[in-house]
Amino acid sequence: MTASALSLVFLFALTIRAQTPATPPSPSPTPCAAPITLTLKAIYKKGAEPYKAGDAVTPLTRKRFYLSTKPFNLDGRNLGAVPTRESYYKSVGASPELINWLETNNCDTIFCRELELKELTCKTTDKDCVREFVDAYAEALRQLKKPELARRWVTNYGKLSSPELSTGFYLKKKQWLDGIIGKSGKVEKPGAVRLIEQADGLAPGAIRTAMTDMKGEAYFYGLCPNSYYVSSIAPVEVEGESFIWDTAEIILDEMDNSKTPFPITLANVKTSVAEENDLIFFTGKKIPKVVSAVGRSEEKPSGQ
Repeated sequence: MTASALSLVFLFALTIRAQTPATPPSPSPTPCAAPITLTLKAIYKKGAEPYKAGDAVTPLTRKRFYLSTKPFNLDGRNLGAVPTRESYYKSVGASPELINWLETNNCDTIFCRELELKELTCKTTDKDCVREFVDAYAEALRQLKKPELARRWVTNYGKLSSPELSTGFYLKKKQWLDGIIGKSGKVEKPGAVRLIEQADGLAPGAIRTAMTDMKGEAYFYGLCPNSYYVSSIAPVEVEGESFIWDTAEIILDEMDNSKTPFPITLANVKTSVAEENDLIFFTGKKIPKVVSAVGRSEEKPSGQ
């Protein structure tokens, strides 16, 4: 029993890591006398009305953004179709109810939040009841005997424990972004990020990345005075819509090291409060879904 419990802990740690952002690293040494920290805050506001101070917004959590010293110019690049939640989970046989749950909760995987008991004990004939959750909980309960323990460890049972549902989409999207890594550890097929670096004459790893936390905030540490650009590269899916950010020039100079951190805001709608409060505010571009050659719904990050 002890060995089984340890195995469960190990499996859970491996799978949940896919959507859990790491603790922001400490600033690394830079050649700058006074390095600058750029703070990014990403938010979503329902509707098309401009954002106003006090409006209800949803923080865009666990979303990855990229920073470069050169414009990303996504509209002018051929990066191929990005895998989307809907297209991926349909391709691995997920139920419509599970896909709807992921969309409703703005989740890329089943690990974005703990499942509630009512979601695990609902009747599969109910409209929004997810069969994969119910079946996994039944199996967990048979083996673990205790309802609360079964609820907490449910993702290690049934179809929920399969790589396709646990980490498959995360890995598929990572392959699109970073490329396919061979057994030797070398990139066998470059992904979108490396293709952009190559086109811009940048060294591998020159484009930096950071993931937003539960407040929708991400940090780029140790920046020297320069011009910078921020992009999501891949579309960010939220509330059934998809947006991509590809900012204009952000100029950091010697005076900005007094701002700790230097803030920018990314949102899906425009705003009038930026001018009033001296905010650096960027509006994302809504991306329509297109049908790929194999008939699956996918998105394109550029104007292809």
